[in-house]
Amino acid sequence: MENIFTKEKMDEAVEHLSLKNDSCGVDGIMISEYKAYYDLNSEQIRQKLLSGKYKPDVVQIVETLMKNGKRRPISKYTCTDRVILDVLKISLTPLWASEFSKYSYAY
Repeated sequence: MENIFTKEKMDEAVEHLSLKNDSCGVDGIMISEYKAYYDLNSEQIRQKLLSGKYKPDVVQIVETLMKNGKRRPISKYTCTDRVILDVLKISLTPLWASEFSKYSYAY
């Protein structure tokens, strides 16, 4: 866990999140406000992760209307959960990328 949730990877994930369109999860924290929140709470978040006490928040499902008239469900995570998922991606992709087909785009 300490090799995955390093300060550098966490900071990289927060930076990556800041490039996304502004939105928020069920916690009400906007992406544009998250950096300030993270600066105050990063060590607490990391310690919860390392101690196994972190619990992901509820995922909000909203529907968006597509151009063809169909509805598409979208999962909205909190910013913290998005950062954690991005850190996992940053850490695990190099380990698994060579196992997947070059024609695989989703899984």
